[in-house]
Amino acid sequence: MNDPMVCRAEAGRIRLCLTSHFQGEDLVVTLHGGDRPHIGAVALARPGAPAEHLELPGHREGPLAERLAREMAEALELRVSLTCGIHLDAILPEEIEAVQAMAEELAREMIRSLRAR
Repeated sequence: MNDPMVCRAEAGRIRLCLTSHFQGEDLVVTLHGGDRPHIGAVALARPGAPAEHLELPGHREGPLAERLAREMAEALELRVSLTCGIHLDAILPEEIEAVQAMAEELAREMIRSLRAR
C-alpha cells in the first residue's frame, strides 16, 4: 500500500508539514506551511545529478526546495519531485532561518522513516 507519510514541526508561529508518497519508484514530496500554504517552487532531483528548481515570480522557496530534493534523492537513491510553498506574514530574518532549519530536519526525519519501511 502507498500510504502518504507525514512529518510535522512547529515552533512559535511557524508550522510546517512535509508529506511524501511513492509514485511507482519515484518519490513525490510536498512541503507547506505558514499563514497561507501554496505552491511557490518545484524541484526535481535524481541521484548523482544536479537538482533543478522552478520558482514562481515573487517566491523564494526555490533554493530550499532544490536543496531538500537533492538531499532526499541522494540519501534514498531515487528520483524526487518536491513542491514547496511556505508563507508567513511579515516574516522576520530569524524566522526565515528557523523555517530552513525546521524544513531540513523534517527532510532528515522523512529519510529515516522511509529507510525504516
